[in-house]
Amino acid sequence: MLRADQIHTTEIDGVPTTWIDGSGPVTAILSFRVGQADEPLPASGLSHLVEHLALSPLGVQDYDHNGFVESRRTAFVIRGGPDDVTGFLGNLTRSLGDLPVDRLLTERTILRQEANERGAGLPQYLLWSRYGATGLGARYESEWGLGWLGPDPVRDWANRGFTRQNAVLVLKGRPPSGLRLDLADGVRWPTLAPPTAPGLRLPAHVPWDSAALAITLVIPRSPETNIAVNVLHRRLRTRLRYELGAVYDVALDIERLDGNSAHVMFATECDAGDVRRVVAVGLGVVDELAAAGPTEAEVASEVEALRRDLDDPEGNLPFLDDRAVLTLLGGVTRLPEEVFALRTSMTPEAVRAAFEAALGSMMIFGDSLNPQSERFTTVPMWSPTAVEGREIAPAGRHLPGRGPKQRLIEGRDGLTVRDSPTQQSTVRFNDVVVVAHATGLRLLVGRDGFRVRVAASDWKDGQAIIDRIDARVPPELIACDEHSPGALADPA
Repeated sequence: MLRADQIHTTEIDGVPTTWIDGSGPVTAILSFRVGQADEPLPASGLSHLVEHLALSPLGVQDYDHNGFVESRRTAFVIRGGPDDVTGFLGNLTRSLGDLPVDRLLTERTILRQEANERGAGLPQYLLWSRYGATGLGARYESEWGLGWLGPDPVRDWANRGFTRQNAVLVLKGRPPSGLRLDLADGVRWPTLAPPTAPGLRLPAHVPWDSAALAITLVIPRSPETNIAVNVLHRRLRTRLRYELGAVYDVALDIERLDGNSAHVMFATECDAGDVRRVVAVGLGVVDELAAAGPTEAEVASEVEALRRDLDDPEGNLPFLDDRAVLTLLGGVTRLPEEVFALRTSMTPEAVRAAFEAALGSMMIFGDSLNPQSERFTTVPMWSPTAVEGREIAPAGRHLPGRGPKQRLIEGRDGLTVRDSPTQQSTVRFNDVVVVAHATGLRLLVGRDGFRVRVAASDWKDGQAIIDRIDARVPPELIACDEHSPGALADPA
């Protein structure tokens, strides 16, 4: 089993570095405490651009290397010989300090193609539903900055976020002699607990038109909740797949929110006619665990699973990487023996109590009907209020009584698009987080995720409406995209 005396710590050019011995190629992960959740929404894509630009001078290599951006970190990975690792990290860190911004337009194009192919995933949508269109919910939104970001804001982001004080390095294999990390000085970025979307009341039910079920929780990072999550996942799979045969599988996704908490998702698909049964059974499994806790055998199984992970040399680097990310986020890090001792000491009652306490944060996605209206607050799919102001009809000539029913309401404090008496979207100017610009088109996105799209050609006196929007919106909230008005649609 991995032991504390096998974990070595040092500093390389001021960057905290942790490593373990290992045979074969050296693997290194250089992480920075900067990610998409830190970006202003109009400039979303900054970290992704820095990552691509920093890697671009390295080109194609014989060794494996990559970079990726998460909500709270950007990381670079290299697997190769000692000279490969030294060369890669040295060239990478120099590139971060002097980004090849002559490639900016090229990398913006590549990233937009990547976004079009990838789209937004289910975990991102569930975070957006909880946190709205900023911070941790922003990964569901378009990377608005890819339409307009120039060299100066990208350089500034790199200079502030990609510094030695905001970095950690982990390796499987001894750090090669001569390894240098040529990073500028800076500060460690704080990680604040994220606020939920305005108006969200928990626990909540989100009506869903998908033949699926998703359950999300915000849990403290602790041995008790770790066991509870694993037991719940196993029970959901057992009941829904193996016993009922109602689903193919149940996915589990865990997203770090800060150093002390995480967002957990359980999700599955089913036949359209089986949604309510799947929701009822899934909620029943949740409530059973909260009421009775895990069995002694389930807790013992979790202890044995951790023992296997710590015994597996392939799991040692992920263990170190998790500790590194916790360091970046300001969380408590533990040595392997401490983690194992805490897991071994857990009782079923401690796990049950921790899980029950987390249920106040639950959001359940599935079917249009609230499964337990006395327990869950239904999240409105439309804005509950409209602005007061002038009602504007669509442009064009229409036969009496045959024209479109949609109306735009323009008020002093915002805009509402009303599709029917029960369907409307409102964005108030003091709640705007981004206004996307294209020729003759404005898309306003509110902090709660609702959006209003105004095309000059759609409304009577439409260009004048757009001019008044532009006069009300601060310049720092604008994301221009003159070449791709199709990008101003809702995220897929």
